[in-house]
Amino acid sequence: MVLEKKCADDDVSEEDKKQLTEVLGGKDIRPSLCYEEASEIRIVVKRAETDLAFESIQKSSYIHTERHRSSPFIAWWILPEVCLSLIISLTSPADACRSATVCPALRSAVDSDAAWEKFLPRDYRSIILESLSSSSLLSLGKKDLYFHLSSHPILIQNGTMSFQLEKRSGKKCYMLGARALSIIWGHTPAYWTWKSQPDSRFPEVAELKLVWWLDVKGKIETRILSPNTNYAAYLVFKLKYRHTIGFRRRTVGLNVDIDGITLREERRVSLDSRDEPEYVRERGDEWMEVEMGEYFNENGYDETVEFSLKEIDTSYHKRGLIIEGIEIRPKDIGS
Repeated sequence: MVLEKKCADDDVSEEDKKQLTEVLGGKDIRPSLCYEEASEIRIVVKRAETDLAFESIQKSSYIHTERHRSSPFIAWWILPEVCLSLIISLTSPADACRSATVCPALRSAVDSDAAWEKFLPRDYRSIILESLSSSSLLSLGKKDLYFHLSSHPILIQNGTMSFQLEKRSGKKCYMLGARALSIIWGHTPAYWTWKSQPDSRFPEVAELKLVWWLDVKGKIETRILSPNTNYAAYLVFKLKYRHTIGFRRRTVGLNVDIDGITLREERRVSLDSRDEPEYVRERGDEWMEVEMGEYFNENGYDETVEFSLKEIDTSYHKRGLIIEGIEIRPKDIGS
């Protein structure tokens, strides 16, 4: 026997539409289209084990419950909410939002703290406690906390690092602020100056006044990153074009090392977007970024990843570079 339930576009609340649009990156989220994108939910209740097995959400206009050869199947709408929340928690944030859009009757289970706490990192509490806004954040419901952390980076480590969630997957993202980086001659006012920047998330950024030897490094412990995730590091910066010297039609070296072992040959890239627009991109927050390299964090082993920006050709001087930091975030998250 197949039990069917279908809902129309008008059945979906504006709040559900907004959240699904956010987590799917702005796609059209009418239920009739979500059905086409969604994956199949089969809810199996085994007579002998009382196990709930979540397989996937079928690509059709209906949510199905079917009869197993050896076990009875129960329609999803008669399952206790705690069971539905458990099932939702075994999917992804994007699938959870789709579920509420496809069938608003699931909204209570989808919105539950039990479901969304599974999408948060296990150590989210200790991370949040490092921020100045910890009390207000920890008072939020888990779904609201997830969406806040995926849209608003929080400052940790005394304001030298930021933490954020990747919106679709819930994986961890970090940015090392300029104060968390090792900058050669960074504390010498003749070479570098530290200043506040209204469009920066950090209290201070580093502006290059004049050097011949450019050497900037940052590092992060892999144990704090999400396991089984391909990460990339990005230099986040600006060039003061009217006052920039030494970057137009010239390249810098970018490297990623693991415990002192270089993962690949040094990458040479110009930081001037007019030279290499395919590599230097606008971020949407008034800053530019360029990929420094990538690293697959297989099991979250206790290793150290180091990122470096270097140009040591002393035949010309450099000036006009403003560094906000180095961002480490998941790469190639499915769209």
